[in-house]
Amino acid sequence: MVRRSRGLWLWSVGLCAGLVIAAQCMGSEQTETTSARRLVVPDDYATIQAAILAAKAGDAIFIKTGTYHEAIDLKGGIKLVGEQRDNVILQFNESENVVNVEGCTDVSISGLTVRHMTTSQGNGRNAGMVIDNSTVIIAQCRIAEAAGSGITITNKADVTINSCTIEGNRFRGIEVKKGSTAVIHACEVARNKVLGVVLVGHQTTGTVRYCRISESEYAGLAFWLGATGTAEENDIQGNEAGIEVRDTCQDVVLFKNHCHGNKRDGIQIHTRAKARAEQNLCEENARRGITVWGKETIATLVQNRCLKNGEHGILVYRDSAGVLTGNECAENKKEGIYINDTTGEIKVERNYCRHNQQAGIAIYDTGGVMLANNHCQSNMRYGIYVRKTTGVVTANTNRCMGNHEDGMAFAAETQSTVQNNVCSQNGECGIIFSDGARSLAQANACEGNRHPGIWVEDPNTVVTLRKNACCGNNNSGILFLDVLDGKVEGNVCLENLWSGIGVRGEKARPTLSANQCNNNGAWGIISWAGADPNITADNETLDNWRGGIKHRPPSNDEVATAWQM
Repeated sequence: MVRRSRGLWLWSVGLCAGLVIAAQCMGSEQTETTSARRLVVPDDYATIQAAILAAKAGDAIFIKTGTYHEAIDLKGGIKLVGEQRDNVILQFNESENVVNVEGCTDVSISGLTVRHMTTSQGNGRNAGMVIDNSTVIIAQCRIAEAAGSGITITNKADVTINSCTIEGNRFRGIEVKKGSTAVIHACEVARNKVLGVVLVGHQTTGTVRYCRISESEYAGLAFWLGATGTAEENDIQGNEAGIEVRDTCQDVVLFKNHCHGNKRDGIQIHTRAKARAEQNLCEENARRGITVWGKETIATLVQNRCLKNGEHGILVYRDSAGVLTGNECAENKKEGIYINDTTGEIKVERNYCRHNQQAGIAIYDTGGVMLANNHCQSNMRYGIYVRKTTGVVTANTNRCMGNHEDGMAFAAETQSTVQNNVCSQNGECGIIFSDGARSLAQANACEGNRHPGIWVEDPNTVVTLRKNACCGNNNSGILFLDVLDGKVEGNVCLENLWSGIGVRGEKARPTLSANQCNNNGAWGIISWAGADPNITADNETLDNWRGGIKHRPPSNDEVATAWQM
């Protein structure tokens, strides 16, 4: 049997106990070193800056109610917390930025009002806050009355601004620039001198969501000089312009914003910008709901509602291009959609344009345009009006009904292909071609119009009308006035109040073949006043009240019937 030494045993126990106590002491010291502290101003430190100098990463500085006359420089890892936003006021004179954060990470600022004490009329541009190359969260603050911008975010900073009020600053509310990233959420941005929120420059990006932006002297929200980002579900009102995207900005997305009551346009996209605007409501702006212009500018406009604007619902002009799909443009004081002076390709499809004071859709001095599946109803003038295009306009499967003048009108050397449209129950004609238009009109339904279903006029106009249904109109199914040439082939002209097809005017010589002109209130086909159409034997003219085919000078009553509009 081996006996253990009592002295050796006691030494071993003592060694273990010492190690345990040492470990406990080390752990206690480490916990004390790393635990966050709460520094209170003015209880622990008389000034905010003194507390910042004493703070370490992870510390929180709590600021009690009061007004603090100082400009501060934050450092990394610090939380700056005000007791109550409107009662904790940090202010300084205009000679400096009030809050500076430079080269810091993990900084948060909340519950403060930050402002300059006076606002001069000079060119001072010092800001309420400047965030420079730092990572910062700003929440529940009020930034107001700065000589320059409320908040400047610059030099690749990464900033989140949440539930803040940015108001009354003399330059910009929030500016994001020089490759910075910002998330601006649920903020009130109001009455800033020039701009509410602006993102500027290539590699600058941001998301602006659920904000209310109002009463800026220029734009409420702007993307400039190559910036990218998203604006979503903001309320933007009372600015010179609601949202502006310009100067080579790419991949900007505007989604479900409400742009209303602005002094010019709800949304502007221009000067080589590329943007998508989807499901925005642009209403009661002094000029346009959405405006797109400038060479190399491309806009995709999808399912926007442009209502009751002072001019156009949507305006696309000055060499811009784009796609307009599924937009509703109603009750605007000019056209619902107006396209002018463009050379790029434009697609206009599935839009609903109603109750506008001019045309539902108007196209002037453009290149190629595709019009498809649009509904243009009850407009005060035309459903669709096209004039003087350099490219071919295709109009397919549109519905133009109940307009006060013509369903569709093509004029002034327009080149067009018009197919499968419904142009019925309009106050004048279903479709009119005039002033040198060149067109193929095929398989259109023009019924129940007050004047002819299809009207063709002017010696320089050349059209081919093929397989159209022109029935039940209060005048003729088809009427040619002073047209030198043209083809009328395989059309169905039934039950019109006057004649199926009428041709009038000296030297008018269209060719009429294989048409069905039956059951009309006067003649199946009539020509008069010097007209000499080529009427082939395969036309069908049955059961018309006065006769099948007639060629003669009209009586005074017949002239009145033909021209009474």
